[in-house]
Formats: sequence, C-alpha cells, structure tokens
Amino acid sequence: MSCIAARIRSGETTSLQVVTDLIDRIELHEGTVKAFVALYRDEALALARTLDGEAAAGIFRGRLHGVPFATKDLFRLASHPTRAGFSFEVGGWPAGAENASAVQVLLDEGAILLGVTQLTEGAWTEYNAECLADGSCPPQNPFAPGVLWPGDSSSGCGTGAAAGFFPACLATDTSGSIRNPCMMNSLLCVKPRRSVIGRDGVWPLSQRLDTVGVIGRHASEVASFLQTYDASGRDYNAMMTATASKNAVKNMRIGVDWTLIAQAEQELPNNYLGQIIRNAEKAFREDLNVQIVDISGKIAGDGGLAPLMDELAASSQTTIAHAVASNYKDLYRTPYKEQMSSQMTSLIEIGNNVTVAEYENIDAIAESFRDRWLTEFGQSGLNLDAVMLFVWGRPAPLDSEIPAIVMSPSLFATAVRYMVPFNYADLPLVVVPQKVAGKTCKDLFCGYADRPRSFQLVGTSSSLETGELRLLQLSKAYEQVRGELVYRVLDKEGQHSSSAASCLSWSAIPALSLLIFLIRSIRI
Repeated sequence: MSCIAARIRSGETTSLQVVTDLIDRIELHEGTVKAFVALYRDEALALARTLDGEAAAGIFRGRLHGVPFATKDLFRLASHPTRAGFSFEVGGWPAGAENASAVQVLLDEGAILLGVTQLTEGAWTEYNAECLADGSCPPQNPFAPGVLWPGDSSSGCGTGAAAGFFPACLATDTSGSIRNPCMMNSLLCVKPRRSVIGRDGVWPLSQRLDTVGVIGRHASEVASFLQTYDASGRDYNAMMTATASKNAVKNMRIGVDWTLIAQAEQELPNNYLGQIIRNAEKAFREDLNVQIVDISGKIAGDGGLAPLMDELAASSQTTIAHAVASNYKDLYRTPYKEQMSSQMTSLIEIGNNVTVAEYENIDAIAESFRDRWLTEFGQSGLNLDAVMLFVWGRPAPLDSEIPAIVMSPSLFATAVRYMVPFNYADLPLVVVPQKVAGKTCKDLFCGYADRPRSFQLVGTSSSLETGELRLLQLSKAYEQVRGELVYRVLDKEGQHSSSAASCLSWSAIPALSLLIFLIRSIRI
C-alpha cells in the first residue's frame, strides 16, 4: 500500500491535510520548477474532503484512497481539455469525453488528480512556442535549475516528483521519455510492458513504441500504483515489505556484461558509466547475496546483441516519424502547421517519406532482438531475473549539452542505445537511482563526479509476476542497502515539515542553486 494511503487509513493524517500541504508546496516552488500545465487546486481539495468523510465512516474506495497523483498532459480527461503539449486547441482533446482508462483506474481506487504536467510538443523533443514565450516552460531540474537537463517529454512528471509535488506521476515512454527524467531527477520509475497499463485515451506519438508507466521516488510507492492495474489479486505491499529483508532476493540472478562495462570505461571520462554498474553490482552481490551472472560478450561481444540494439536505436526516428505523419495528417495543414515547432514539422516530413518496406524491416529487427533476449536470458536460457545496464550511453547531460547531442546522429544513437530497443521489444524495466546530483551542480557547471547516477534493470520475462514485480522487488532491496536518498531541493531549513514529508523524503538546504538560477535569469 502507498505510504500516504497507509497513514490516511491509520488516522495519522487526512487526505485534506496531505493535499493542502502538497498544494502549498507547489504554489511556493512552481514558479521555479514549472512542472505543471494546470493545477486542479479546488477540485483536489473538494475531493479530499469527500474522501475524508468516507474514511471517517470506514469506507475506502480502494488502495489509493486519498492519495494525490499527477499525469502527463496527454491523458484524456472528462473534466479538462488535454493539450498534449500543443499551443493550439486542436492538439489533444477537449473536455467532456471519458477519462483515459489508465487515469480512471486510479480514480476508482480513490486517488486524487492534482493536475497535469508539462511535456514537449506532441511528446517529441521541443516545447511549444506559447509556453516558451510566456515562460511557463520548460520545466527546471530542481537539483540544479538551469544547469541539469530536466529530461524530455515527461519532464514535468520528473521535475515535479523530485520537487516533492506529488508521490507519483502517470507518464509515457516512447524512446526514453520516462527513463530520461528519472535518470536526471534521481527518481525510481517503471516502464512496464505495453499491455500492463491501458493506452486508451492516451495521445499517441508512436503506437508501436508508446508505453504507459509510473514515475515516483520509491519502489514501494511505484509498486502501489502499478498494483492498481493488476487484476490477479497479488498483494504488492506484502511483497515489497518482505523484500525489506536483505535475504529476500538472495536467490535472484542479475546478468552483467563486463565486456560492455570495459568498453564504456575506455570511451568515457572518469570511468563514469563503469562506476555506476560496478557500485550497483557490488551492493547486490555483497549486501543482498544476489547471484551476479557474467554474461560477457552476450551484448557487446562478437555475435552479441549490440548490433541489433544499435540498429533499433538508429531506426527509432523512422518508426516515430512514420506514426506521427499518419496520426497528424489532419493537423498538418494551415493554420496549425504554422504553429508547430520546426522539429515536429521536420519529423512529419520524414514520416511522409518512410516506405512500408523500411517499416517492416525495422519490425523484423525488433522481433529478432526480442526473441534472442528472452531466449538467451530468460527461463529457457540463463534464467536471469534481470540484466543490469546503463540508462544512457553517456553521462547524465547538462541542459547546455543537449542541443549538440540531439543534432549529432552518432552522439544521439550512443545516448539512446540502451533505451529504444526495449520499447521495440516490449520488455519491462525499472530505472533505479544510485545518487543525486552533488554540490558542483550549479552556476552552469556540474562535474562528472557530482552528476546524478542511475542504472536500469531490464526484465527477461513477459509475465507480470516474474517481470515487472520482480524488478521492483530488486529495486526495493537495493534501496535498503543504498540508504535513503536525500532530495536536497529548493527548501530552506524547517520549510519541509508536513504530513507528506516522511513519505516523500524531503530535505532541506539553503536554496543556493535557486538563487544562482534567478540571478542568471535576470542577467539574461
């Protein structure tokens, strides 16, 4: 059960108190973080009062009774328009239709929608001109506003969760859009298989790759939201609680390709990526008695999976462009065409020229990759529970480094090679934070040693129990030995005490990074 839900059920706090505290925090810091497109303040408070009345009578709607959440602004809502990152009304949906299925499930469980978060236009790469002009976007990484990249299309979810605005956010991932904000904001997230969380009423980027997932801070919190989509009756709370024992995962098996690690250590400064995997591997092996299986050469060696992964990474733009050109054919006309960003119009033009043969060839590569991954690493092969990988093939980037990476095909392919293939193959995965950004991340600088660090655990099963849930169990166990991450963002001493603080791990330091960002903004 959600930490906040448990406190509400025990009478330790009320939903109204939690929602009030979070809204106060949002209103205090949203001018800096810019996580939201819209905050549904009055509606959230009214629903919290109703839910508290039900709780007082012993009535609980579900496992998330009274728990706030947010969604990326591309989930259809009955009570509000969905803009999907566009600056014009035709993008997205008007209010009045039924809620997206993924949102309705959470509402039926008693959760409270706080608001919808910022995203890039159509969930691609660039924010719309309207919000850029009025300064309401892009979202800012709360660890180092204006310095660290906030992530891409789910950036509002990521920055808001890191800032302590909500315990979880419903987001989408097409080629890394959940994983990038999690990596950059030191969050835990799950990108499940596409069938786990329904996509009805979700504005599409690419139906072939789009996946709905959950962004949060802790494995238990993320698991409590994921459980609402599991009709099997499995008790995720009991499983997460059991995993708190250090011996709970001792029979699980994680594969590590040391050839891949060695290559990364040779190619990048300060052994940045290698240190991430080596530190995580050591914790799983020494502290949790997890079996670390040497899969050297299975990914990076001759005949390994890396060539297929590289082909898929290089092909992702073609797949997405093909889908966007089809999805947006009614929007790609005057006057809406002129209001789209240059990156979106370029993507549509690329998509208009993709042939059926190209698309089918990419699908064939994806199927080959998926079959080999499951055969070699799953129950019929090495019987691994997970494979440990980098999130990016490069260090977590600064905001200023993103344009060069996006514009360079080689740099971009290197960055996303460990993300896109798992969308194509529809494999479950979690991103697990290892450390938050350090003290040097300020004033347009962030040393490699102090950049945020995360790793991926990629599943080897197409079953929820042996896929997503097992990955969350490993993540929870890792949290126990890693220790609590301290989200030292935005707050001054004493400013963070509230009914939700212990569940959201707020912490306090002087807001030096915020002050530097504001001074720099005034100079510009």
